Amino acid sequence: MTAKFDELLTMWSDDETTRKPSTESEYRWRYAQWQKELASRYAIDQKNIPAILVTKHVIELTKDRRTATWRKYRAAIIEHITRTGESEAEVMAMLNEESNRRSHGQRQSDSEQESRTSSSKLKGFSKNQLAIIQYRISELRNHKGKACSEVISLINTIHITGMRPVEIATATIRKDDYGQNRIVKIINAKSTNGRSNGHSREMLIVNSDEKDVDDIEKAIGLAKNILNELMKTGMEYEDARIKTSKKLALKFKRWMNTHIINWLQRNETGTHTQKDGWEKMKSQYQINPSARTIKRLIEQLQRSSLYTFRHQMFANAKSAIRAGLMTPVQAAATGGHASVFTHKKHYGTAAHGNAGSVKVVPTEESIRGVQNQGSSTSPTPQPTPNANQTEATITQPEQGQFNGNGIQ
Repeated sequence: MTAKFDELLTMWSDDETTRKPSTESEYRWRYAQWQKELASRYAIDQKNIPAILVTKHVIELTKDRRTATWRKYRAAIIEHITRTGESEAEVMAMLNEESNRRSHGQRQSDSEQESRTSSSKLKGFSKNQLAIIQYRISELRNHKGKACSEVISLINTIHITGMRPVEIATATIRKDDYGQNRIVKIINAKSTNGRSNGHSREMLIVNSDEKDVDDIEKAIGLAKNILNELMKTGMEYEDARIKTSKKLALKFKRWMNTHIINWLQRNETGTHTQKDGWEKMKSQYQINPSARTIKRLIEQLQRSSLYTFRHQMFANAKSAIRAGLMTPVQAAATGGHASVFTHKKHYGTAAHGNAGSVKVVPTEESIRGVQNQGSSTSPTPQPTPNANQTEATITQPEQGQFNGNGIQ
């Protein structure tokens, strides 16, 4: 065994004097599960599965998973080879190579992938496009389908609070000290790498109604139920949280195709009926999109995601900043950013926003968590709730803005 191997083994192994028995049992159980999976795949006895094959399997299994998951799985393999002495040098070399790939080469590929993904994401809607979506959502609120109601709640929750989809399952909502307004607490998804304004952020819901509160409570409850069901299967918490976000995204895509895109396509092809409500939209709400607008909106919606409505929240915030109703620091705190420059550079534009749709105010502690506050942090007029009154930022929508039961 080489000195390099001894060095790696010391660096990566748990201290046996401090390792909990439960941790050791978990490592052995996990390793046995991998052996069982491979035994089933190759139709051979579980005891005959070599450590090298298990290691290859784990490397492939964790290729797209978080680094924290890789470290746990790596520790389970190291526990096995140090206890049994099986193929130690070969396995450690494989683990070393994979760890180097993750810590060096993967950084560049992750950056490139993020850039490609970011460029393909839809980062907001024009006001005309949003008015059409809002109208359709207001009509769908009377839809009896549970799935439809759930997705509308998710959309409205993200649009109001700016939550990332992955944060919904760990969020909570409670009444303030006066019992009149609600406070949403969100565990920041980016808190582990210094890119957030602390471990969590809180915001007061000030410019909304009970419908909005109901939507937030429903969305949080839905995400928590999915998370709990996944964890009952033995899935790691972090993996379950990410999987929950993916399940929510799938719900959104199905809903978008069924209830919005298909609805638009029926109008585009002239196959719509009175039930679709197009005449009502034109006569009562003066929303009369051209064929070109509808075609463009369909293309946009096919690229949309739940995250698009986080961008829309920032568009509203930027509009409020332009109107002197919010500061860049408050916008950063609302979105869970450590710097005011993140939303300035990467999120929706003020031209697509509506200052009257800003419905939350971050707490002072959340504001203090924004480390890079730019050149000016002087406060501007904002809602200041107290025991007797809640002052809304802007109570009326902008001229031409649809004011129904859809998102504003």
